[in-house]
Amino acid sequence: MRAAALWSESLLKSTGGPLEDKGSRTPSQPAEPVEEDKLTPRSMHDSYSELVLPFASSVQVLEEYINASGGIRSGKLMENFDSLAGSIAYKHMLGPSVKSVGSIEDRGFYIVTASVDRHAFSP
Repeated sequence: MRAAALWSESLLKSTGGPLEDKGSRTPSQPAEPVEEDKLTPRSMHDSYSELVLPFASSVQVLEEYINASGGIRSGKLMENFDSLAGSIAYKHMLGPSVKSVGSIEDRGFYIVTASVDRHAFSP
């Protein structure tokens, strides 16, 4: 089960706090690019991700997403979409083989906006 924390808070915990506490480098002064940091062309397939919510087979998951009226908690669903979109944006930026974002200072970038183009509900 995922901890109830924003991805940005988790990222700050993994880096040890705000950028100001980590030294003199700021987002306006990114790390010097090295050869392997150069951007390579990527296709949509490189950052493809899929999240399956097993409502039919998991009562616990279903309970998290059902509101008092018996309908779906769309805000909870959108919260997950937002988190997933951020993860996909980093996956696209870093490449499909990267398992961890790492330090913002080491990477030299910080993604602040991600979006979901489309979503569909299916039985």
